[in-house]
Amino acid sequence: MGGIDVIARVPANCNVTGSKDAEVMAAGTEFLFSIRRCHLSSGVYDAQETHLFCNDPDSPVFDIGSEFRFQGEVLILGRGAFRNWSPSEQEIAANLVSHPRDWETTAEKGGVGMSLPARWITHVLQYDRQNTDNPPKSIPIPVWQADT
Repeated sequence: MGGIDVIARVPANCNVTGSKDAEVMAAGTEFLFSIRRCHLSSGVYDAQETHLFCNDPDSPVFDIGSEFRFQGEVLILGRGAFRNWSPSEQEIAANLVSHPRDWETTAEKGGVGMSLPARWITHVLQYDRQNTDNPPKSIPIPVWQADT
């Protein structure tokens, strides 16, 4: 599963906070996320590398994927995080990479560790392997709606 970049959106009534419970992303915020692996595997340093936390109080009651999460990094412009250090919540919020066109900038890009609920993903990014200067193309994820 590793090495896939996606666009995600924080759903209504949800948010993302940092280690000091300060809000980094409010509902409706779009951001780019780089998947490292799925929830079925874990790493030795996961606890030290996770700096952002998804708060999802309105997760669907009968959601078979409620525990389906991806371990990876929220992409930001500037210096990313590592085990015991992370930029401040304000720096992360101000520097989110939120659209494939953000790849066109020459600014340094880093990642901040987070476990992303799969239902937050809206698009997968497809790269042009022939011309790596092109920004990636976003492909919408189909949405399945349960009958009530």
